Amino acid sequence: MKKPILYISIAAAIVALISGLAIFSACSHKDANEPNDSTEKGTVVGSEHLTDAPDHTVTFPEQTTEQPTEQPTEAPTEAPTEAPTETETETETETETEPPRSLKYYSYGNGTCAVSGIGDYNDVYVIIPERSPSGDVVTAIDDKAFYDNTSIKAVQIPSTVMTIGEQAFAGCSSLVYISVSENNKAFSELGGVLYSKDKTKLILFPTANPSTEITISVKVTEICDMAFFSSPALKQIKYGGTVQDWSKIKLGEKNYGLYSASVTFGVVQ
Repeated sequence: MKKPILYISIAAAIVALISGLAIFSACSHKDANEPNDSTEKGTVVGSEHLTDAPDHTVTFPEQTTEQPTEQPTEAPTEAPTEAPTETETETETETETEPPRSLKYYSYGNGTCAVSGIGDYNDVYVIIPERSPSGDVVTAIDDKAFYDNTSIKAVQIPSTVMTIGEQAFAGCSSLVYISVSENNKAFSELGGVLYSKDKTKLILFPTANPSTEITISVKVTEICDMAFFSSPALKQIKYGGTVQDWSKIKLGEKNYGLYSASVTFGVVQ
């Protein structure tokens, strides 16, 4: 009976030994796989533990996009036009409404006056008004009022002018045309040439008139001083009367332009 018991005891001891070895092996394997405290600190992902990562941790370089050293040139843009200030607007308005510079006048003291000169008028087209800036009615143009002026190109005479003095426009080398109001009772014009109202007196053939010929009516009985002082374009004069009629015309002084042009008589008008 003792042998079975012995065998049983030996078997139990062997089982116990095997169990102990199995437990020891399992524990050793667990200890080998579990990280220690320092390893845990190095592998935990967190802002406070990143500095404790092992030295062999691979660090990837940050991906950065290089900015161009030079900025692309922008297309030039026009600056917006600034709106005019109130001061500029007022100045422009004052300029637009500013009265033109005035001719020179001589007052007769009775509400009428005469144009006596160019004054500070600086326009090449002279428009003589019916009234002066002071309110006088313009009834006359003085002797030599525009004499030898080299700037004016045209003159407009109003209905109120009843008298034009001697050589008022003589020597005006740039003068092309003279116009007269149809309502003027003393003067008239024909083709830019100044006449008396009844066309018996030829007062002025403007120096710069481009016409190469002029027809003079048989009614003309007087050609004023310097009416044809210088007429470089004029080549032909057509006269409605005879040579005898022509010789009867009262011819003023210094009409040199007539002498350089040829005259044809008996032209039917």
